[in-house]
Amino acid sequence: MLRWTAAVRFAAVLGLASSLGAIAAAAPSEDLLEQARALRRAGDLNGAAGLLIEVAARLEEPASPAAAPIFRGIGQIRLEQGRGRDAVRRFRQALVADPGLGVVHFEAGLAARSVGEENAAAEHLTAAIQLGFRNGAVLMHLAVAHLRSGQVSAGLRAAREFLDMRPRSHHSLLQVGRALFGQFFYEDALRAFEAALESESGSLESRTMAALSSNLLGRPEKAVELLETVGTASQTAETAALLASALAAAGRIAESDELFQESIRRDPSSPHPHVNLAFSLLDRGLVGEAEEQLRQLAAVSAENAPKVFYQVRRNSCGNVARSLPDAARGPARPESDAYFGLAETLAARHHHTTALEVLRLAMRHEGGSSRVLLAAARACLHIDANARAAVSILEHLAAREPPSADVLHLLGRAHLRQGRIPDAVSAHREAVALAPSGGSFHAGLGRALAASDDPDSRPEALLALRSAVRLNPGDVDARYELGKLLLAANRPEEAVSVLEEAVRQEPEFHNAYYVLGQAHLRAGRPERARECLSEFESKRAGADARAGTASGFAPG
Repeated sequence: MLRWTAAVRFAAVLGLASSLGAIAAAAPSEDLLEQARALRRAGDLNGAAGLLIEVAARLEEPASPAAAPIFRGIGQIRLEQGRGRDAVRRFRQALVADPGLGVVHFEAGLAARSVGEENAAAEHLTAAIQLGFRNGAVLMHLAVAHLRSGQVSAGLRAAREFLDMRPRSHHSLLQVGRALFGQFFYEDALRAFEAALESESGSLESRTMAALSSNLLGRPEKAVELLETVGTASQTAETAALLASALAAAGRIAESDELFQESIRRDPSSPHPHVNLAFSLLDRGLVGEAEEQLRQLAAVSAENAPKVFYQVRRNSCGNVARSLPDAARGPARPESDAYFGLAETLAARHHHTTALEVLRLAMRHEGGSSRVLLAAARACLHIDANARAAVSILEHLAAREPPSADVLHLLGRAHLRQGRIPDAVSAHREAVALAPSGGSFHAGLGRALAASDDPDSRPEALLALRSAVRLNPGDVDARYELGKLLLAANRPEEAVSVLEEAVRQEPEFHNAYYVLGQAHLRAGRPERARECLSEFESKRAGADARAGTASGFAPG
């Protein structure tokens, strides 16, 4: 409760800063709270906060429900002042006093989000919903907090619930759309951006993001439809490059080239038209013209990273494998270094077909260097399910010079893809022999041995996977493979231990939840098994909703 010693006259006038020193003694709590509210309405946030802090200092029982409005009021003011961390602290004090305040959990979530504490925000926002405080704003912030903190399945569920409410807030829809886009949920992001565009048809940002999502979903005609209505005066070099890329993907090559060139004339310093025109030219086999655009790109992109909207569709893996250069042509030249770096960046963003075309440019300058051929093999392993080209490239490298552990490891993966298990085991064993401290090499050997039909290979597979986890404790894929193998060996408790750590490190690893559920069931814990299988279903739905992993915002 609050205890007051005497009544006091409040000596402050609205619109003026209050003087707490003028308060000779305490007033009844509701009076002081109303006075603080009045100061806040008048814009005197410091005065209002100071008065509430004075009240809080006089609390006899700060953990009682009567104290919650005091701490909540301080938290609201601190949040309004941009002092998010102090706001979180004050809201939590209010929740200690009265844990059942869903609205305060919501406010604590907002404060945590304001300082980038998305995990903490998600916890508070989830608690708000559990306590019955549920509306569009809660779901919007919960979706964004989950998605930005990597809890993508929960974020997708909250985002879909929010969108099902048919909200009209343009700002909120953009926030959710961008968070979904950032986690590669392009279909759901498109839904959010289209809703944002309905609420504010003149928004160039909503229109551009809807067009980009459509383009990444393989619907260039839709992207063109969205952007063709944007007047030239409103187009940025970025939106023009996106439209030109969509036109090219839709087969309207002449219009695309004309728009790229017009965009370059309008803004010579922008890298976006150069890089996307270069990739469109590469897709058509116009290598010389593409190189000219990339040279111009090098001159303008030092401070402004290009965004890649055009994705090369041709598959050149067979061409590379059929015309492998014998060796490098001496030291790499600057152009070759630039191409190799660009290809690495593209591959990191999962633009593998485009990366391969850029690697072919690097080959024109430095020949068949080990680094270029190894990168080409990696790209082809992503592009071709049958891995034939990757095997040809890697066998060529292995025959030409003493192979590195990286070459042998990749060759083992390619052989395993083809079902050539003895060859895969042999390549991985050589990789481990060359680099015994490399956890990934032990993991590759373990996977290859585990794929064998020979039961005598299981002990060696277990040993290899245990070595992989010991050398690289963060390799959740190796933990997953080890857990599967332990369960197959009827050692469910060991499997549980390994897999619980895997899902702790990677909470979205849906397949690991499935095997973990089987292990708990085998160990006699059906309740935990049901929980894991429920997580598997939930997180698999999130994984299935991802259209891919190329965001369009690369390099950079």
